[in-house]
Amino acid sequence: MTVGHAYQMLESQGRIVARPQSGYYVAARPTGQQPMPPAQVMRDEAVDINTYIFDVLQASRDPSVVPFASAFPIPVSFPYNS
Repeated sequence: MTVGHAYQMLESQGRIVARPQSGYYVAARPTGQQPMPPAQVMRDEAVDINTYIFDVLQASRDPSVVPFASAFPIPVSFPYNS
C-alpha cells in the first residue's frame, strides 16, 4: 500500500479531508458518534528475569521465529528474488 492509497482510503472512510493546496486534515467527528473511551493505564508487574531470559533463548532456537533485532539477519529470511 502506498501513502497515496492510504490517504484515499482514509478520505473515503470520512476520517480525513483534503484541503486544496494545504494538505490533509483529520475530519471533524460526526455528530452522535461516541467519543473514544479513555486510555487504560498499564500497571507495572513483577517479572522473573530468569523466566524471561529462558523464554527469549527458547524462541531464538525456534526456526519459525525471525530475529529482527540481530544486526546480521540470516539472508535466507529475506528472499529478494521471489
